[in-house]
Amino acid sequence: MPFVQRYSDVKKGAIIFAGNTLGLSKAANSNSPGTEGSIGAFTSLNTSLQVGNFPAGTTLDYTLNGSRAQLSLPAGSSVLYAELVWGGLYRSTVNNISNLINNPVVFSTPMSANVQIAPDAATSQDFVITVDNVTVGFYVRSANVTSLVAAALSGAYSVQRVPALIEAIDSRTSQTNHAGWTLAVVYENQTLDLRNLTLWSGGNVVSPSTGSTTVTVTNFLTPGVLPITGKVFVSAQEGDAVLTGDRMLFGQTVATLGTLSGPNNPAGNFFASQINDQNGLLDTTGTFGTRNANAAAGTNTVACRQGWDTTAVDVSATLAPAQTSAVIRFTSDGDLYVPNALGLQIDSKGADLAVLKTADKTFASVGDEITYSVKIANSGEVSALNVAVNDFLPPETSLVDGSVFLDGSPYAGGLPVSIAEIAAGGSSEVVFTVKVNSLPAQNPVLNTARADYQFFPFAGYQASGFADSNQTSVAIIRENTQALKSVDKNFAVAGDVLNYTAQITNAGSVPMVNLFFKNPIPDGTAFVDGSVLINGISFPTYNPENGFFAVNLTPQESATILFQVRVNQGDNSEMIIPNQFNVTFDYVLPDGSTLAASVDSNIVTTEILTYSIPKVKSSDKTFLQEGETARQTVTITNNSQAALYNLFFKDTLSQGASYVAGSVAVNGVSQPSYDLVAGFPLPDLAVGQAVAVSYTIRANDPMTVSPVTNFATLAYTVNDPARGPVNFSEDTNTISLPVVSNRITVVKSVDKTVAAKGDNLHYTSVITNTGTLNKINLVFTDQIPLGTTFVAGSVRINGVSYPSYNPQNGFALPDIAPGAAVNVEFDVTVN
Repeated sequence: MPFVQRYSDVKKGAIIFAGNTLGLSKAANSNSPGTEGSIGAFTSLNTSLQVGNFPAGTTLDYTLNGSRAQLSLPAGSSVLYAELVWGGLYRSTVNNISNLINNPVVFSTPMSANVQIAPDAATSQDFVITVDNVTVGFYVRSANVTSLVAAALSGAYSVQRVPALIEAIDSRTSQTNHAGWTLAVVYENQTLDLRNLTLWSGGNVVSPSTGSTTVTVTNFLTPGVLPITGKVFVSAQEGDAVLTGDRMLFGQTVATLGTLSGPNNPAGNFFASQINDQNGLLDTTGTFGTRNANAAAGTNTVACRQGWDTTAVDVSATLAPAQTSAVIRFTSDGDLYVPNALGLQIDSKGADLAVLKTADKTFASVGDEITYSVKIANSGEVSALNVAVNDFLPPETSLVDGSVFLDGSPYAGGLPVSIAEIAAGGSSEVVFTVKVNSLPAQNPVLNTARADYQFFPFAGYQASGFADSNQTSVAIIRENTQALKSVDKNFAVAGDVLNYTAQITNAGSVPMVNLFFKNPIPDGTAFVDGSVLINGISFPTYNPENGFFAVNLTPQESATILFQVRVNQGDNSEMIIPNQFNVTFDYVLPDGSTLAASVDSNIVTTEILTYSIPKVKSSDKTFLQEGETARQTVTITNNSQAALYNLFFKDTLSQGASYVAGSVAVNGVSQPSYDLVAGFPLPDLAVGQAVAVSYTIRANDPMTVSPVTNFATLAYTVNDPARGPVNFSEDTNTISLPVVSNRITVVKSVDKTVAAKGDNLHYTSVITNTGTLNKINLVFTDQIPLGTTFVAGSVRINGVSYPSYNPQNGFALPDIAPGAAVNVEFDVTVN
């Protein structure tokens, strides 16, 4: 059965063969290490096994055999097809294991261990060969392992449990003990040239007696101009370094066939038990990779890798422009071998798209738009058809409606963009805009476009290709600064200290530098000097009113600033104290430039209960006379945002007056048992409610002290959201009532106690103001006693004569200040 084609297509990519033998060379007629062209022991992955003097990791049991090889694919490759090929000797003159050769082998990849691989009947081949009157049997088996290799890509691969015979006696096999395996891989890589990639497996026996094997390759078209590159890959079993005459030929036609050779593949001993890489050089990375025959010399080394070949040979010099077919031939005039896998990669005529993607910015903020340009150029020799240009947008972005343009004209639709044809040497441009919706999980956003297309490399054959663009890198930033203000008291009274906390958080993705913090001190308060703390460190000279520089913040870092103010008492008062801070800073952008920004915090408020709960005390009198009473009234109004409860009222009265027992009334209702000194409860006050407390005081008689002062004290509880229930106690305004006295004294005297008729009596009256007020509008009257006659012109006031005055009729006296006196004198004659 000839080779079976397993894969053929035109792609940007290449072929690579990896593999290894499963045996080491033997000594003549024994299972001992030697230099014969036949294996004397299987290789094994179990290094605790050893056959005689063979190195550790050898066995005579095929179920324990195994070897490892390294597959090295270029970065960015994807596997298009992979075929696992294995085989060996199954029949000697005394043994036949044909019943075992269809058993699965064990295949391990860098991703999957010990996978059972059954052979594909389509490529299975058995060969019964007579060599020097010795009949032996070789077999080849293979299977499609694309999914396993596509998942694992580069790394160590191994095959175990390959059925095969090892005969110690050479005459039983004519020195053809062998076993091994090859992994033939076709891969795509956008950095490589466009090539026709074809893979076969199966093969045939090649020996002087069986003749040659020829493979004709068609259905490809090389480019129209040189240079053109090509490479043949081949795997074979039972090739020997010590037996020569095996050749491989390549040409455009049978008539132009030429003998191939490579760095480790001599022209006349092409298959010499050599495991070569894709460049035709010896691959020493696999199991027993340093134990190798000498192909150039045609000699073995003791216990060297034996009976299996993989290699690649450059055939570029034999290729011509517009070539559509080639011929490969295997011949031998000495060695017996079985080529079991064949690959051919040749530069192909076709469409070759290159995609260049650019962005209009190198960084963008959340909410910004990014405009991308995707230029698709066809450097190939044929048109690219049905081109689909797509861009897999990052999930944090979305396409802006109506933003797609094709070759400068609006494109009716979104992505992907369909282009019917891009001619050879032609190009198209797709432009679109996306909006950044959120910060990506990974930054910067690396974004590529892709163009999928079809083309006809030669008549009647449609191929497909794709081209990925370069990666565009756009750093997505989020300028997000959180400014949170808090205060430790939602309710306070005059004289309290408010503790303000400012927390500044860089919730964005770029650093913040040059932070300048400023917080105006609210009206009705005064800054407490030395109270500024930044992240727990005191800065005694800082004042938020003036502002100061704070710390720089990396992304997700925070700074905490604390300071204090004291609530004013007296006229400079506010019922609500609002407070807010501002911070200015610079964002450091990914390119090192800066962006100035500013943010205001939330506003916090503190209600000053001293001013939101007026406690007004009044009196029905402005002064008191001795013994007089006054009705005092205290009105408490709840203008606060909070309800008041646990109200307790008491009053303080100075000396000079006393409370009238039983005089207390609350909201007009008499409360005779309430004691103003001990205090008493008042009803709770909801928001907007008021309560009035009234009571009577009486001035002392006689007056002892003036003025009499009087104030009340109200204790109450408020639920503060920041602190819970808080108790407060505040005094009302103070009422001061002067106490006045109207007292006046008159002391009268006469100069004689005994008088005779005709004598004059001299009367003196001393009027003294013993009260507290000026005495005005005084009128002095004195009835002239019976039996006497007033002496006209005798009246004197404070020694000054008033000749017209007559006490009988009365007359005015001058004002008398407190403590002053007036002397009035006059005379009468005894009748």
